[in-house]
Amino acid sequence: MGKKKRHSDLITIRGVIIPADWDEKGSVISINIATFDEEEYFIERNDLANELFTRLGQGVEVTGRLKKINGKNILKVISIDKEEISSEGK
Repeated sequence: MGKKKRHSDLITIRGVIIPADWDEKGSVISINIATFDEEEYFIERNDLANELFTRLGQGVEVTGRLKKINGKNILKVISIDKEEISSEGK
């Protein structure tokens, strides 16, 4: 895990979904993907990214548009490799 492939302005990453922030009730309200090359990607919330909230602690491969804001990697997810998710559990 941790590999990155670039396609023009798109990036594909593999890593583990981790919580990044919680609300006052202890519910996860934002997530990151931590890669094994020690990069962390903040996940921009959208309908597709919302699927990742049910997969905390699991490996995933996602493709998205990367932007850097204040030195942070922020990824807008445009596709999730569901095959990669299922193979991680084997």
